[in-house]
Amino acid sequence: MNKKSILKRLASLNLAVFIILSLAVISAVGTIYEARFDAEVASQIVYRSVWMYIVLGLLTINLTAVMIDRWPWKTKHVGFVLAHIGIIILLVGGIITQKWGIDGSMYFEIGTSSRWVTVSERELSVYSTFDGNSFTSLFHRDVNFLKSPAKDNKISIPVMDGTIDVIDSMDFAQFSERIVASQDPLDGSGVRFQLYNNQLNELQWMVQSRKGKTAVSEFGPLRLVFGDSSAITSEMNHLFLEPINNSDLRYAVYKKEEPKPVQAGVLRDGEEIDLPWMGLKFKVLRYLASAHREWDVKKVERPSPMSTSAALIQYKDQKQWAQLNDIVRFFTPAGAYIVKYGQRRVDIGEEIFLKNFSVGRYQGTQRAMAYESVVEVPGLGEQLISMNEPLKFNGYTFYQASFQESPRTGTPTASILSVNKDPGRAIKYLGSLFIVLGIIHLFWFKQKQKKK
Repeated sequence: MNKKSILKRLASLNLAVFIILSLAVISAVGTIYEARFDAEVASQIVYRSVWMYIVLGLLTINLTAVMIDRWPWKTKHVGFVLAHIGIIILLVGGIITQKWGIDGSMYFEIGTSSRWVTVSERELSVYSTFDGNSFTSLFHRDVNFLKSPAKDNKISIPVMDGTIDVIDSMDFAQFSERIVASQDPLDGSGVRFQLYNNQLNELQWMVQSRKGKTAVSEFGPLRLVFGDSSAITSEMNHLFLEPINNSDLRYAVYKKEEPKPVQAGVLRDGEEIDLPWMGLKFKVLRYLASAHREWDVKKVERPSPMSTSAALIQYKDQKQWAQLNDIVRFFTPAGAYIVKYGQRRVDIGEEIFLKNFSVGRYQGTQRAMAYESVVEVPGLGEQLISMNEPLKFNGYTFYQASFQESPRTGTPTASILSVNKDPGRAIKYLGSLFIVLGIIHLFWFKQKQKKK
């Protein structure tokens, strides 16, 4: 088979029809996956599959071969060539965007700053610590358990006294939490309590992440502090709890703007106290001097608001499930290993500070009509980001996407920005321009021929 014959086959209409049908089939499969699962699964399994890349590669070859087959080009070929070149440029721009683009989100609490964009890709990190304050990075790698399950591709991470292994993964897992007594001396305390009056009935666990650490929960005007009294401020009412021994909790009640407690004493399991606000009562249901969280894990077939991705981590004879954006700890006589499985974070290079956030609501309802963030940006000063006014900074575009509000008071507590970086955008615009010019030339040339 000579070169001319190969070129004819590559430029043939039969190959073009095959490519179009293949793209139609892949798009149909992607639509089914998106309806059955979600957009991320469809993207990973279908739209970024090797088959999609093969078909797009064939499309590029077919377009190039068709143009070469028409050589030498004449005036009537100009529109045809421009359109084909435009399609190829669009494909190149799309690949650049997919490879180096960023599409994620930034989360700010009001009065805080951030420089990190959270994207959908996952990463696995391992750290070691000897004192709980300083951490040494031992391992970091991007992972994709959806396309490469851990059961088939086990990850083994060497550490000082063995290995930490990722032995299994679940694409969609549902977790139910249990708080149990612990024998580990580094685990913190836990208390299950009931806070109630005629309108409120809250049952919760509070668990210290580590011995000596502080856990905090807020209930409207009341803040519950479990651990260290340094978290108490004069700006709110406080109920302070402190572990004393294996059975007793010391408590103190602080009113807003009063430096000394108005109530104090000791609580045990089953005992309750009256609080000086709205007839509230606080009851200790169970106190554990040393406690840790355990999870019951159930695999589900489809994603839901209650499901998450998870990885099973093993160190020696210990096994723990790590939920997405969570950490697990393995303690050793000398210290601990921290394993983090979560979404990848991208550093934008500068801190952005959220000064204020406001919400406009439809009259007579709590439904949000519009919302906007006022941010402080290095080099630009104070900037407004609203639903129709994005911010461009350091090559990124920031859009006002959503917000978070307190479930008890309904007031906004945080702003969520959608962040986009598209290095292939200019190339895609150029490809679109070529296609438009090609179409214009085709119409112009046809009209010219008709007049002749």
